[in-house]
Amino acid sequence: MKHQPLSKTNDHLRDPDKRRKALLRSVLSSSAVEGIKLTAEEVTRMQGNIKSRSGSGQ
Repeated sequence: MKHQPLSKTNDHLRDPDKRRKALLRSVLSSSAVEGIKLTAEEVTRMQGNIKSRSGSGQ
């Protein structure tokens, strides 16, 4: 039986807006635990930089 990736089966990950919000929340909370204070705008800007470097657009 072939398994589909979680991003294809989980409703929260299939929806691009829900996925973006969950990722942002995860990055912000994980960073805070490590003592790194980031804003949502900083994370979004960093994510945009990563996308432009990878060329994949995902």
